Amino acid sequence: MQHLFLLLLAAVCYCCPTQSFAQKNLQPASSSTVAGISLPANTKSDKRLLIRVAAKTTMDLEAADSNWILSDNYEVFQLPVGSNNDISDSIITALEHNGWQLLINERNNKWGLASKGSRRLMIYFETAKKESWLYIAEIAKGQAAKPAAPTSPTKPQPVQPAHPVQPVQLAAPANAGMYQFHTTNFDDGWTATVQADWVEVSKGNIKVLLHFSNAAIDMSSMQTPTINANAWNTLVAPRYKDKQNFYAFNGNMSYLRSSGISATLTDVKGIKYFVVLFRRGGGPFLEFITPDPATFEKEFGVSFVASNDQMLINSYDDLWLKMDNMQRCNKFAVAPADLIGNWSESSGSYAQMYNVNTGNYAGMNAVSNSAEFWIAADGSYRSQHSGASGMVGSQTFFTQKYNGRYTMNGNWEVSFTNRYNGKTDTYWCQFEIIRGGRILHLQDKTASGLQYHLTRK
Repeated sequence: MQHLFLLLLAAVCYCCPTQSFAQKNLQPASSSTVAGISLPANTKSDKRLLIRVAAKTTMDLEAADSNWILSDNYEVFQLPVGSNNDISDSIITALEHNGWQLLINERNNKWGLASKGSRRLMIYFETAKKESWLYIAEIAKGQAAKPAAPTSPTKPQPVQPAHPVQPVQLAAPANAGMYQFHTTNFDDGWTATVQADWVEVSKGNIKVLLHFSNAAIDMSSMQTPTINANAWNTLVAPRYKDKQNFYAFNGNMSYLRSSGISATLTDVKGIKYFVVLFRRGGGPFLEFITPDPATFEKEFGVSFVASNDQMLINSYDDLWLKMDNMQRCNKFAVAPADLIGNWSESSGSYAQMYNVNTGNYAGMNAVSNSAEFWIAADGSYRSQHSGASGMVGSQTFFTQKYNGRYTMNGNWEVSFTNRYNGKTDTYWCQFEIIRGGRILHLQDKTASGLQYHLTRK
């Protein structure tokens, strides 16, 4: 099991447990205070800082996928080893007897949502031969979800423009902030424009809205049909009336499941449109607006109607790529003045290790990295790159610092002098629009695997 792991480095710095310290912080527990349920005999409450930080980070990242924010009210338990899932079954039974309604995540059945009245809990089970774990965390109430960048559900693509593009400087939209370019003309006829709640991509009589993350969409059910219905009611329905030929589907032949909703709708001016709300995997919601189903099918190669139901349900990835690739039109030029400021990123991953022969827990292997750039108006820059890798407790750490000059080569390329071994590195650069800001993507032109995805601090 691997997850992004952002806080591990801090935990390592503050936590150097000895054997006696570990035993002291692994204490018998008969019940969960958060859930109010009894726990199986020989359960232990894990108070070790490193384990708790790892558990909380894992839960926070999983919660972010459903636009939840977790409170600091959480528990980590080491469970006794059972057989035939009887340990997890006993906890599910205890939750239900205590009045909790439990829904299991269809994407990852280790996670569940427990609801009772106005309270909601995130529940996690991890079972192994010698050790099993239970995480319980309260989902905070009355908080908006943290804005998240629309992320591609496929393998990260190079940030080099797929086609030569021309930046267009127009009057800034209301949410433009300090940036210069708000429109991009692609050489295949599409034009992308920044709007308040989406990037609008248009060509002729076709529009595609690349919706930003929206905290009003209820993701708590963790069920694709329910989430899509919530998204339709939030993103699409308020702008139209007179719904006809409503159709919803969920494909099942791909790891990155494609799903969507379509209908013929009438706008406030009385004009009818064929509208498709589409999502692939954990990607953003894409709204396709065409005059009729035939126009949509001609452009995107998909007959998105109820009569084609079985083909859509059993479809493979290649059917959806043209639709899904519209995400890449969230691509905007960079002006020299746009670079000025402090930009940073951080990421990481970890894996719990077990002995293949005995099943005993063998520790945690973790990697974390961060990069920060300070770019000045006088043409100078400095940057710092830090990281840690290896088994927790014996990790290798590194820090590299650079300073020099930077130069923009047009609006899609930037060079930094005095990088590794004194060399000048040149990067493809572009902005991706997110709610409330932009992500600066940099990709080394000669080493495509070297990429930075930076946000302004």
